[in-house]
Amino acid sequence: MIKSGMKEGVILFDIDRTVLDTETSGKKYKQKLAECCRVGKKDIEESVQKYRLSLRSSTDFDPNELLKEIGERYQVSRDNLEQVLFNRDNFVLFAESDSVLKALSERFILGTFSEGAEAWQKKKLELTGINEFFDTEYMIIKRRKMNPESIKEIPFGAMVVDDKKTVIGTLKQLRPDLKLVWINRDSSDRIDGVRNIKSLTELVE
Repeated sequence: MIKSGMKEGVILFDIDRTVLDTETSGKKYKQKLAECCRVGKKDIEESVQKYRLSLRSSTDFDPNELLKEIGERYQVSRDNLEQVLFNRDNFVLFAESDSVLKALSERFILGTFSEGAEAWQKKKLELTGINEFFDTEYMIIKRRKMNPESIKEIPFGAMVVDDKKTVIGTLKQLRPDLKLVWINRDSSDRIDGVRNIKSLTELVE
């Protein structure tokens, strides 16, 4: 464990669309699942969409449940599907993520403030090889990270980096002690009163 007294502070990162290129990763594993099942990519996309529509929230996504449905539908073994899905080649970081996290981890305690099934989110960190940069005591991963109890878990004065405008806006109202960073790669929109960046490299410049 990293001793906080040796570091400049705590930075918590969202995972999807912040450090992980979620769209590219999704396209890759859907294609590989289609090849494994010997069906078209569109068939797998329809299976994934059907599964997602059955969930209360997108953050309830559980890959094990999805693989169960796909396996039963296309008569493919669970072992084969797991080998295909949980392949590190399917999970793609943004180009700067690895180097930025490495540089920041030398000065700060890094953790997560992420939403989703805990095992699934941690698996993404493991498969992309960036789990080594994060302190296990600062891993906040919840199905509903914006509920009051989850927000209270964020250390006082921490920096939080997230791609969701609503997350940053809510934290700005509820936790004025935090240093908030909105990473917005896709538009010129800005949030007043917080740091706005287009790339994680801006955190080390």
